Amino acid sequence: TRDGKLVLRIDQDLIVKTRSHFKLVMGRGGMTLNRIEDSAKRDLLKILKAEGYDNVILNLHVKFTKSKQVNDERRQLESERYGVMRKTF
Repeated sequence: TRDGKLVLRIDQDLIVKTRSHFKLVMGRGGMTLNRIEDSAKRDLLKILKAEGYDNVILNLHVKFTKSKQVNDERRQLESERYGVMRKTF
């Protein structure tokens, strides 16, 4: 940042399969999601202070997605993970 502080920004999508899960994670007026976000931010900051970070900006987003799309995204993430980990000699 401009003031010389080291800040980590995390944008994370939370993908749910059903509308009832969406409502459960969001809570009334987004209160449950805010509590999850605040708690995770505190925990991350405790860990990252040792690495020199001064602040964590955590943005959580809940997305309702049909199961086929979730499976396709999971498959794509797994293949990317294996592609990164695979070594070619």
